[in-house]
Amino acid sequence: MRHVHEGAGLDTLREMVAMDMGSTFLPGLYVDGVAKNDSNVRVLSLSDRQIYRTVGLASSQSSERQGEYLRLAALVRGLIAQQFPKYPLVST
Repeated sequence: MRHVHEGAGLDTLREMVAMDMGSTFLPGLYVDGVAKNDSNVRVLSLSDRQIYRTVGLASSQSSERQGEYLRLAALVRGLIAQQFPKYPLVST
């Protein structure tokens, strides 16, 4: 069973861990919503460092919709902060 596997989806990765095929890092939202309820998976937290993901919104500076994109980015930041306060946002 220990062939080379590639897991693109989070559920695939979780299932591979449940089948004792290795370990993986999963996003906190997925762990809170799905993985922690799987009795075949043991969830561990890293205590000495934060792991994070960078998500960006890009557009052309000459775009006529630049203002709309900036408002969209602000809306998304606000919704994330409101809905998921456990996961802090870092703006650059």
